[in-house]
Amino acid sequence: MNFTQAVKSGFRNYVKFSGRASRSEFWWWWLFQVLAPTIVGLLASNLANLLSIGLILPTLAASVRRVHDTGRTGWWVAWPWISFGVLIVSGIALFIDLGIELATSVDWDSSTNFDGASGMLLLVVGLSALSLIVAFVVNLILLVQKSDPNLNRFGPPAPPRV
Repeated sequence: MNFTQAVKSGFRNYVKFSGRASRSEFWWWWLFQVLAPTIVGLLASNLANLLSIGLILPTLAASVRRVHDTGRTGWWVAWPWISFGVLIVSGIALFIDLGIELATSVDWDSSTNFDGASGMLLLVVGLSALSLIVAFVVNLILLVQKSDPNLNRFGPPAPPRV
């Protein structure tokens, strides 16, 4: 599959999370979803932001179909998103907790221990950051793997290139 075919396929399968996507389809689409907002951003940054938002769903769908092509469930693609969400929520909660502790304590200094809620939140932030890094590495490995050449539970493989 070439660049043009991959872009057409990406828009044709905008929110199609079933089926399979070959490596070339996925990586050409990935190149498009990086280049298009960059080029549009040179002209109008607000339009580039809208384009980036509009490309989130088809990129997620292409990622799920790509992981399906290796014979694995598309839920692997959710792992980094879940880790990122936990990281953001726990990070905000940690800052709020530290702010409350700072505002209500007269003798708070840099030697104060992270105990109680702050310590637990710091642990969650650290673990979710580690989980996010591992999730990106695992997803990258899944996305670059060769396609399953046989029929799998997600459908037939892409037809061979001529």
